[in-house]
Amino acid sequence: MGEMSPRRRAIYCYTGNREKADRITAHDPLTTATVEQMLAVKAPFPDSTRDVELGVRLAEAAWTIIGLEGFKIPFDLCIEAQALGAELNWGRIDRQPSVATHPFKDLKDLKIPEDLMERGRFPYKHEIVAKLREKYDYLPITCQVVGPFTLAGHVFGVENFLIWTRKRKQEEILEALMMLADVNLMDAKEAARAGADFICIADPTATADIISPQFFRDVMVPVYRYFSERCPLPIILHICGNASCFLPYLPDTGIDAFSADTHTDV
Repeated sequence: MGEMSPRRRAIYCYTGNREKADRITAHDPLTTATVEQMLAVKAPFPDSTRDVELGVRLAEAAWTIIGLEGFKIPFDLCIEAQALGAELNWGRIDRQPSVATHPFKDLKDLKIPEDLMERGRFPYKHEIVAKLREKYDYLPITCQVVGPFTLAGHVFGVENFLIWTRKRKQEEILEALMMLADVNLMDAKEAARAGADFICIADPTATADIISPQFFRDVMVPVYRYFSERCPLPIILHICGNASCFLPYLPDTGIDAFSADTHTDV
């Protein structure tokens, strides 16, 4: 019997069957790109955040240069916001792209186009997944989606949205977040078709530094559960900052694994 493939090992470790794995996975579901890797494989930011071939080259550097057991796509947190109409600051070799403008002025302005997956860099993202899958059938691929709370900050402006969470009806906030969760679902289904193994919800703004445990329990948990019940792939949730006060509620989200920041006492 040969050694377990990194892909199978990761699936066991991320879905609660760790005892079946021969060891802990060395796959990182978060961004692994560094300037040194970009220089080593000649795929620098920002070009590699827009060009499929450069994107493939930089993604696979996690394996070919460092030896991490798998890939994570994309490299920045702006694909959803850009496709919904935000303008970007493309950054530079040592800085990821960032959102420069917010396309919606109010909750009621939010519209999700039916052809969203054909807009912006969604095709770039899913084509990289497909090319990596074709080349590496034995390595796991994580497709990152920007979580609903962070995406709300991108499309409405973080300050605006935070004010609304205090001043608007909770039903209105929940409705907007559910619509953005639908964006994540469209993305996840496309990623599954392209060959991804996991979805990582990156929701850094949904941190305890910004939202209360009560808001997390009453609003974010139902949103994550809505996504989890419909997502075709295992889910890893990442939240920045000290998430200790959120931990009691994580089982209710339906996620498979939680990615904790260094501030959280494991």
